[in-house]
Amino acid sequence: MHSPPRHRLDAVHVPVLTGCVEQARVISHVRPLLCVFGHYHLSWGAERVQWNVENDEVKEAVLLSKGPGVHEFDFSGSGPIDPLIHKQETLFVNAAWMTAKGGLVSERNLPFVIKLPLSG
Repeated sequence: MHSPPRHRLDAVHVPVLTGCVEQARVISHVRPLLCVFGHYHLSWGAERVQWNVENDEVKEAVLLSKGPGVHEFDFSGSGPIDPLIHKQETLFVNAAWMTAKGGLVSERNLPFVIKLPLSG
């Protein structure tokens, strides 16, 4: 997606700008393993969300990366991170490559590398 779902790595310094409520509603219902977006450059990062089993609400959200730093994650089952649980967890990734400094600088956010199992 281009812009983020509401409350998932959608923080910016303009109070009226937020992620999309409708995207958040659909994603919480469908619960994909991975949701990738960009647009809000200040919120580059990755977040692991565990869904509540009784409803479409977030049970727990853990920020895995924010700002320059960790950008590679292995959820395949062969790495140090526990695999994502199908229909119970979603990895949200704001992969915006521009930094908050704008387009006239050479500094860019690193791309994310995400390893997932081939079968769910």
